[in-house]
Amino acid sequence: MSLVDRLVSLSGGLLLLAMGVLLGLGAFGVRAPLEWVLQLTYGFFDAVIISLMLGLLGVYLILFGWYETRNLNDEAVVKQTDLGTVHVSFDSVRSVIKQAIEGIDGVRRVAIRFVARDPLQVELDLHLLPGVKIPDVTEKVQKDVGHCLRQTIGIEIGDVQVVVRSVAAPAKAKL
Repeated sequence: MSLVDRLVSLSGGLLLLAMGVLLGLGAFGVRAPLEWVLQLTYGFFDAVIISLMLGLLGVYLILFGWYETRNLNDEAVVKQTDLGTVHVSFDSVRSVIKQAIEGIDGVRRVAIRFVARDPLQVELDLHLLPGVKIPDVTEKVQKDVGHCLRQTIGIEIGDVQVVVRSVAAPAKAKL
């Protein structure tokens, strides 16, 4: 989230929180600044419900604007270098893995799951084409993925687990 996004969320949250507090006070008899707001509602119950909704929305927006909703380290591979820290997103790692597997004959489709981050461990669910030698394909997948991650991203991979989920049935000849 950028600084501008945080400032907008924070200012919107503060505004909604202030409105919620003032409506709540108005519902309990303090009619000073927002007399006109109470005239729009039908009574005490409506003002309390609206003030609770606005107040909770304001608190949510303030917390959302102040704290990041996700930790960068949770969705990235982190590598320390002499010049600082490098974060490579799991989406980027996933793209590199798919590129490594694209050139392997016999692989129809792959699903990638990250098992651990340090050292990086991945589980690859393979869907293979008919007629392939499964041990040869799975070994090539493991070697190529490990090599590609070392060369492209510069990280050591701890484990490449391969699960063959399916082998497509051979196409039947149409007569």
